[in-house]
Amino acid sequence: MNSACLEIMPILRVFLTKIDATRDLEAEVEATVNVSTNSSMSDVKVEKAGNAEMIQITFKLTTLYEPNIGKIDLEGVMYYGGEPLKEIVSDPKAKKLALLPEKAKEIHQAILRIPIVVSVNIARELNLPMPINFPKVELVEKSKGG
Repeated sequence: MNSACLEIMPILRVFLTKIDATRDLEAEVEATVNVSTNSSMSDVKVEKAGNAEMIQITFKLTTLYEPNIGKIDLEGVMYYGGEPLKEIVSDPKAKKLALLPEKAKEIHQAILRIPIVVSVNIARELNLPMPINFPKVELVEKSKGG
């Protein structure tokens, strides 16, 4: 495995605090169902664990279907640490903390990567389309003589 592809992020722990999913069995299902999955962060604050400081991020992961055949909402908290606060937030002394753009991107990627597994299982149980696209295998016919 190429070690350059490995990304080590200081995500310490993810806890889901709310799981809410619905499936409308009376909704008309069309040939095409559009699926959109979005993450958002509602709160960022500093937590102390002994002498160490970490960031607690409250997040939400929502999957919507169009036509409206169902919905999956996950809420939770993520703990991020292992780096000095000044490398994670723009102003560690601010009353309302704002993540640095590159850290916000990392955290959104972790929200999409870690809790999405739960969304996939919920979608399967409710017979909804998957909240993410899985890779597709395409067969290519080999040319004769090569």
